[in-house]
Order: sequence, then C-alpha cells, then structure tokens
Amino acid sequence: MDFVSWTKHAEQDISSGTGEYKAHTTQLIVKAAKKQYIYMLAKGDWDKVDPRDAQLIALLTKIKYTFEQQTKLLTPDKWKNIAPSYPDVNKNRYEEWQLKKVGDAKVINGKTWCWCPQ
Repeated sequence: MDFVSWTKHAEQDISSGTGEYKAHTTQLIVKAAKKQYIYMLAKGDWDKVDPRDAQLIALLTKIKYTFEQQTKLLTPDKWKNIAPSYPDVNKNRYEEWQLKKVGDAKVINGKTWCWCPQ
C-alpha cells in the first residue's frame, strides 16, 4: 500500500469511527505515519515511481515538445504560405454581372453563360 492510500485509509477510519485507526490521537497518527514511512523506505517502496505516472509524464513531455515544435514551425508568416486561401467573408463571391439577369445568355471573356430557367 502506498503512503497516500495509507493516509486516506487512516483518515476514513477516523472520520467513520471504525477500523484500526478509529481511536488514534494526533500524536498516534503522526507516530503511525512515521512508522509507515520508515517501513516503506526500508522496503524500497517510498520513492518507487508508479509506471502509470512515468508513462503519463512521458506523454505530457512529448505533447509539450510537439506543441513547441509546431509553434516554431508554424509562425504566422509560414502559416499563410500553407493555409488554404478562403474568400473574404464580407466580399460577395459573385461578380456583379452574375447577379443581374440581362437576357437569357451572356458572353464574358469568350465564354457563354446561360441563365437557368428554374
């Protein structure tokens, strides 16, 4: 049992009034905690790293490194070069001649455009 689990167990015993630590005073709890610490230190469990914690730290480090690399690579100037160009949302995407019907067909730049009868 790790130290945090042990302290939570002791705290639950005290607050519920049941279990082996229900009648312990503050001094007895501190003494028991010190005894638990010495026991875990002798067993080599005190500074043992939980593999899940190590994996989480490695993952967070990799995410931070990747984010820093992307930030360096994608500065605003470079982003403009690779980002797709979108039309200005405030600008009309049609030419003025496309919005006004003048006849059934119109020739623009050598191309014939016809109005849809629908």
